[in-house]
Amino acid sequence: MIGHDPLTTYKAAVIGAGSGGLTMATGLSNFGHDIVLIEGDKIGGDCTNVGCIPSKALLHAAEAGVDDPFAWVRARRDGLAADEDVEMETHDHIHLVRGWARLTKSENGAHVVCVSGPDGDVEVHAENVIVSTGSKPIEIPVEGLGPER
Repeated sequence: MIGHDPLTTYKAAVIGAGSGGLTMATGLSNFGHDIVLIEGDKIGGDCTNVGCIPSKALLHAAEAGVDDPFAWVRARRDGLAADEDVEMETHDHIHLVRGWARLTKSENGAHVVCVSGPDGDVEVHAENVIVSTGSKPIEIPVEGLGPER
């Protein structure tokens, strides 16, 4: 469901709705816990939108001889992304809050996450906070190994 109750302390707030965050939120919700899922960009993250799914679909389209593989891949990706959006927006135990999260101090022992989003700033209270915001590659310098290798 979209939104949350600002007076409720949830079992967990999951920051990031990429593959890791979706797995965590869904897994916890399967135990009957109410979870807040916070995402500032697209549901599914890089995997659904620009990485794993489109690249594997492109390989499949090439093997299958699809006439316009890029259009086919975009349609598949967009369909999956729309399905993931609907699933998170309508889930009984996952409360989707769109916006960018930052951790703040709490007064009562629960964790507080401030989310800046399209509806302004809102606070989410949770017993646990899971940060699943992805990563960025780093270059590890290896003597004798140039960037072209």
